[in-house]
Amino acid sequence: MPGGPPKCTENGEQKAKIELTLADPPGLLRQARKAVVLVIGGTIVLIGMAMVVLPGPAFIVIPAGIALLATEFAWARRLLRKVKARIRLAARKARGSEASSSHF
Repeated sequence: MPGGPPKCTENGEQKAKIELTLADPPGLLRQARKAVVLVIGGTIVLIGMAMVVLPGPAFIVIPAGIALLATEFAWARRLLRKVKARIRLAARKARGSEASSSHF
């Protein structure tokens, strides 16, 4: 360590910091979590994309995969906002067409 060996304190605080650093190399757990989220979220999105042509609720599965990816990636958060906006717009249009068709 730079500056010589760590100085021990009465409560062992320095020792705890050293053990934590050795147990969790900087960013290793964070990177592992991102990798797991990427693999699982990406798989869910791909399954949803397959459901576009195969039987299944693609319109539910794809946003769920994007939502999972959005927990770790900024690009997925931006994409999720766009997807939510489109869903709201489609819901408004559906409500508008129901109201106009009920008058006939």
